[in-house]
Amino acid sequence: MKNNKKKGFTLVELLVVIAILAILASVSVVGYLSFTEKAKISNVEGEMTQARTVIQAEFLEENSRKVTFNQENYIITLAIDKISVNKAGTTEESLGEEVTNDETVNSIIEALSSDLADLPGTFSIDNGNLVYTNDEYAATWNIEENTVVGSKVE
Repeated sequence: MKNNKKKGFTLVELLVVIAILAILASVSVVGYLSFTEKAKISNVEGEMTQARTVIQAEFLEENSRKVTFNQENYIITLAIDKISVNKAGTTEESLGEEVTNDETVNSIIEALSSDLADLPGTFSIDNGNLVYTNDEYAATWNIEENTVVGSKVE
């Protein structure tokens, strides 16, 4: 009597193993992408928090809610509920029109400190809140609530 059994795996067994490995790989990739997304958002939030700390320290150092840049003729105002950049008015206490050009706002904010100028992203103001954008991610400093929230830019 000869034993006709061959050693090895059947095609069905191999397909089952491959299917299980494919499922495990897809779950791992989704988890990895979610992790990297959260890490990038956390990074941009950290950069905005750094900017918030620098800006608040600058205003505390000046012991004022206004910092005037005489050389550039702009005034940054940090109020309880908003931040704004204005052209200087005709008197020391008066404000000119609000600056809405993102490039100008960015250069004025960066002029506060070399720490801000070293950050790779750009600053802008949206509805009285400071927004920091770095690549496809952004963080918003809600001035009124003093919170920083990051998100992916759609």
